[in-house]
Order: sequence, then structure tokens, then C-alpha cells
Amino acid sequence: MSRTISISLRHQLGQPVAMERIRALSDQIKTKYADRVTVKWELQSEYSLDFGIEVLKQTITGGIEVERNVVVTVVQLPFMLSLLSRRVKVLLEQHIQKALQLT
Repeated sequence: MSRTISISLRHQLGQPVAMERIRALSDQIKTKYADRVTVKWELQSEYSLDFGIEVLKQTITGGIEVERNVVVTVVQLPFMLSLLSRRVKVLLEQHIQKALQLT
């Protein structure tokens, strides 16, 4: 059985800056883990993107919505990776939080 992870993180950046940070994070992940994962993302609207990550012959799908004060991420883990859902959630929260920090 697959598992859904939902993460909502508040920010004070405004939508355009937050979205740019999320795009940059997507590019960083794509580059950093290029030898282990395949990352594809597609912009659905100005502040929304869908993504797919292939790792260990499993595909993780999800979407990110950047709202005025919050970034909402929903991830669908296939059964084999759902066993790692807590760890995946913590890692996602850490990466997104770091990307949304005021500098």
C-alpha cells in the first residue's frame, strides 16, 4: 500500500521568492543526486509544480503549492518506499525549510 506524506511549512518570503527558492531546491536535488535518482518536475502554474523522482526502481510522485505564507508539499510514496516515510518526511522538511529561510 502506498503512503501519502503532507508537509506545510510557513514562510515570510512572498510567493515569487518562495517559488524561486523551491525551483532552485529542485535543481540542486537533481544535480546533487544525479547518479542515484532521476528527477522530473513540471510547472503547473506560476506557483505550483508536480514532480516525479525515480529511486531504487521506484517512482515517488508529488506536488508543491506555494501560497502567500505557506508551502504545501504532498508526496505519494510507493509501497516499497513507504516503509521509509518518516525519514523521507524529515528530509523533505529539512530541505524545504532550509530553502525558505530568510537570508
